[in-house]
Amino acid sequence: MFGYSCPASFWGWVHRNSVPCVRLSQRRIVFPQTALNDFIAARSTKGGAK
Repeated sequence: MFGYSCPASFWGWVHRNSVPCVRLSQRRIVFPQTALNDFIAARSTKGGAK
């Protein structure tokens, strides 16, 4: 979904609270679909045309 081949990049964002998520416990995290879609859309427009 994010286009990263390395899961560590994604989880780094999660741990820095850059990705919208809801932490249900220390090991369980859920990602609201609409929040992720908004996050991806905002990041894709910041960099300009690719």
